[in-house]
Amino acid sequence: SGSTDVDSTVYYNIESNITGSWTPIVQNDTNGIYNFDISGYSSRNGVAFRCNSTDLINSSSYYTSANKISIDDTVPSVTNLVSNDIEFGNSNEITVDVADTNSVSSVILNVNGVNYSMALKVGNTYNYTLSSPSVGNYNLRVYAYDTFNNLNSSVVGQFSVNDTTNPNVFGLQINNIEYNNDLVVKVNATDLSGINTVILEYDNSTNYTMNL
Repeated sequence: SGSTDVDSTVYYNIESNITGSWTPIVQNDTNGIYNFDISGYSSRNGVAFRCNSTDLINSSSYYTSANKISIDDTVPSVTNLVSNDIEFGNSNEITVDVADTNSVSSVILNVNGVNYSMALKVGNTYNYTLSSPSVGNYNLRVYAYDTFNNLNSSVVGQFSVNDTTNPNVFGLQINNIEYNNDLVVKVNATDLSGINTVILEYDNSTNYTMNL
């Protein structure tokens, strides 16, 4: 607010209309400037303000602002978090539905402590694709913010990456040898998640651990 008067000193009473009636929020202020804290109010639209200016001889006038504000303390709605178990070597698309009474600012996917920004896919559905995660269990949490910085972080999920494919073993090489010489056996073994051990079974009874 701001006004001028020949008496030079002007007192301001600033009022808000949040609950349907005018309520003073500051009285006898000489600056005409007030920072209004809306954190204690619930969501609503059309909040109006007016200012009464009074000089030293008690002449006064009201100014009602044509501008109105909206108060939003409602967190975004977060539903339908989808995260399927996958086979190792594949990618995993994770989707979630996020909506807000005003608009969504950002959606963050936390995977085992690492944050990824989700993108709007279609409608209210956001997605992020994890490319070839390693074998293990993964915990998820979605952080959804609206344009008023209201946060919903209550939705969690999980998925597992499994390796159910047997290793590929090929190229077995065994050479004939003379008596009392060492027998060298070679074989190739590959697997998407790595080879742990290779065991050579000899004569259907004895096992030997092969070296890389």
